[in-house]
Amino acid sequence: MRNKRLVWRWLVPFIVFVGLMILWNLSPEEADFQGLEKVLEAKDWKSADEKTRAIIIVLATRKNFFQRAVGRIVPESKLYNLDDLARIDCKDIRLIDSLWGEYSQGKFGWGIQQKIWQSLPKPETPYEIDALIERYREFTQQVGWRDERGHTRMIFDITAPTGHLPSQDWTAEDQNWKPLRYDYFKMRTMFNRVNQCGN
Repeated sequence: MRNKRLVWRWLVPFIVFVGLMILWNLSPEEADFQGLEKVLEAKDWKSADEKTRAIIIVLATRKNFFQRAVGRIVPESKLYNLDDLARIDCKDIRLIDSLWGEYSQGKFGWGIQQKIWQSLPKPETPYEIDALIERYREFTQQVGWRDERGHTRMIFDITAPTGHLPSQDWTAEDQNWKPLRYDYFKMRTMFNRVNQCGN
């Protein structure tokens, strides 16, 4: 009986340790930049939008072993936050943006979206929630993501308004239940990152 207890006392921690080491050594999933370029070249804007979303999920979670491990169980992990988004490597941001810009003749991409974002009036009080939401609404209307009544609409075609793609689906979360201020902060985080990366 005592031997069994000793076995379990050492066996369980050993199994947990080995399991954690396996998870720790999971190599990050690779971002499919070639796949993105291929669908952009084919002018398949919907697939390009979906590929961009998948790439952002990979890039935002690649440095965190827990996110990678859970991402293996839940294929489209929704575990990353604004800090993860802000740490995506500049070379990756620039590559995605340049691919979108190149194949849309400068009509789509984060660079053009950021210029539209910066052209909007900034809230006088940086943390005035109503002003932040209004700025976000104005942006989504200008790039054609929402109409005047607030209904979402996506146009996966070159005739879409300037800055329409990639859509905000790169945020990787269904935020219908969250207030618009969260969307504002995600958007601002990405555009700050684009600005830091020199786009």
